[in-house]
Amino acid sequence: MTRFLSVPVVDINRDNFKQFWPSVVFACKTASFIALDAELSGLGPRKQLVAKNLPERYKAICDVAKTRAVLSLGVSCYQYKPPLPDQAVRKKANFAVQTYNITTLCNEDYMVEPAALQFLVEHGFDFNKQYSKGVTYHPGQDKDNDGTEISIRNLFGEILMSGTPVVVHNGLVDMTFLYHHFYTTLPPSYSQFVGDLSEMYQGGIFDTKYLAEFVVRMPSSYLEYVFRKCQRDNLKSEEEGGKFFTLTFQEYLEGSFVEYHPCFLPERKISDPSSEKKICQLYWAHGFCNQATCDGTHNLDIILDADLEQEEQKKRRRRRKRKRKKRGQSEMVDESEGDTEMLEETEQDISVASPEKISIEKEELSGEGRNVEGSIICKDNGIDEAIKESKREQINGKLPRQHGSHRAGFDAFMTGFAMACVISKRGHFPSNEQTEKKHLAMFGLNGEANKLFLSGKNIPMLVTKSSFAKPSQAHKEKMKRLMEQHSR
Repeated sequence: MTRFLSVPVVDINRDNFKQFWPSVVFACKTASFIALDAELSGLGPRKQLVAKNLPERYKAICDVAKTRAVLSLGVSCYQYKPPLPDQAVRKKANFAVQTYNITTLCNEDYMVEPAALQFLVEHGFDFNKQYSKGVTYHPGQDKDNDGTEISIRNLFGEILMSGTPVVVHNGLVDMTFLYHHFYTTLPPSYSQFVGDLSEMYQGGIFDTKYLAEFVVRMPSSYLEYVFRKCQRDNLKSEEEGGKFFTLTFQEYLEGSFVEYHPCFLPERKISDPSSEKKICQLYWAHGFCNQATCDGTHNLDIILDADLEQEEQKKRRRRRKRKRKKRGQSEMVDESEGDTEMLEETEQDISVASPEKISIEKEELSGEGRNVEGSIICKDNGIDEAIKESKREQINGKLPRQHGSHRAGFDAFMTGFAMACVISKRGHFPSNEQTEKKHLAMFGLNGEANKLFLSGKNIPMLVTKSSFAKPSQAHKEKMKRLMEQHSR
């Protein structure tokens, strides 16, 4: 089954970074693609970050990257497991996944923004732990001992030199921060930056927000929505006999260094048509709500149920129009009374589950419990029964700790999951002989590489060399040092 209850994320800090260094480097080198995410100390003025002129936008992002810091780095390695030789039809694939959340601490002065810090605290970020155990790093150019020490900078270099494709979500800002904080000084011009990226990421860069909006064309494209919809789509494809994928997680010994993030996926709709509660349209569209007293639901399963119902209604109307055309009837004939009622329903907010059920789910998912890997069983009583069972196991002391779901590590995992889903939908699962290629071209997605989502634009940013701009000097020197280190 493609259902899973929780995702293990290895929490790496200053105390255990050396211990996990070999496994993290090996996971990156053997991965089919690596998903990255960074938690930042702020983003600066939002208007400048979405400037229409791209060179101006790049300059604004550079100013932010040079004055803010990376608070944590999420790395999720997805290793494709080829189908068995006797599987003639390659409809099923498996990915072995290892995910790491690395708490970082910049050793130079940097700015923090109250709004960013408040958001992180609300989602469980531990600033005491960051300052006491964060893996220190310095931004900008290399220093004398950077080629020998175990550091975030060298880990980033290992990722680049592996040639493994990198996946991000709305990744322009992340790409800029990663460049300045873990690679070298940012180039002065936008064209040089783009050219440098094309040389740094030999396996290509894939942006799941671009893929969600322009390739798969989802109703919304913020990360949590994309992940949850991909979970549903993957399970539906399995049940209907189409292409789907499963995940295999590393088994870890009991210890405080592994966090388990819940991923409950109910087997039935949880919406209650008799309820008067409505969907929060702001949260549906953007994944956040700034209203102090919002009377709408932010439950993604309910939102996705509503989207699915609207999609089914559109399909039914299209089928009826096609039938009328076949009978030779005019397309301008008035809809039947039933059709009119359906149209009116789609223009209104769809009723959703009761506040009581929503509060129960939030309370249980934020508790201190872990779910055992495997298939979730929620048939007679739906997700409520699964949550109750998780609570019983927690009380009996069977399960280690759970944490809030918004972390760099778990966000990286969700980004990688979305990439795997796009492969299943738009690409193909290669055979064992085809897996030697270190590029997502082996999955049939070469045409979607090196396209980063641009807010406010209907076209992506193409990561390609320009004949009018040479690579930056800092980039050439850094790449030369990396190649010398890996030739030893």
